[in-house]
Amino acid sequence: MISESAATATTFNNQNAYSVTATITASLIMASLTEGEKTVPYEASDVLYETTSYQLIEREAPSVPEYAVPAGALADVPTTVSIGNAAILGTWNTYSDSVLTLPTGTVVESYVVQADPTNGDNCIVDFIEQTYNTSNVLTATTQVNFRVTASGGITLASEEVSSTAGGNTVNLTFTGR
Repeated sequence: MISESAATATTFNNQNAYSVTATITASLIMASLTEGEKTVPYEASDVLYETTSYQLIEREAPSVPEYAVPAGALADVPTTVSIGNAAILGTWNTYSDSVLTLPTGTVVESYVVQADPTNGDNCIVDFIEQTYNTSNVLTATTQVNFRVTASGGITLASEEVSSTAGGNTVNLTFTGR
């Protein structure tokens, strides 16, 4: 489940700002050879601060805060798309502290539109987030795929998360219903 708070007036780094908190709550089914299958709770939230000079995302999941500031102009998400369209929406510099002095890398947001393999009248709009460390090594990729019908209906098709740390890679796939 995804929930989002109403925008509230606040300050961030001594600037007037508005904040919105988006929270994802879910249950993950974990499989283990020794313990079998078990369900574990999962929750992640992002807080978006927007001022007149920049947008900043404060990530609170899994447990380490991260702050992201646009590295340049952000592209608008288009209101209409066609199969084959793709673009980078923006690049963010990321930091581990709220005063933005400890860089952790960059995040690149993009999208691609492709044909829906299950229905030729639909398309899949794939929003892609790629996370790089300060050495410009890709450490995580998240793809959120929405199915768009010819009449404009939108449903979540899937979300795929891949993260690498310490030589280990974790892949999670969530599917819409």
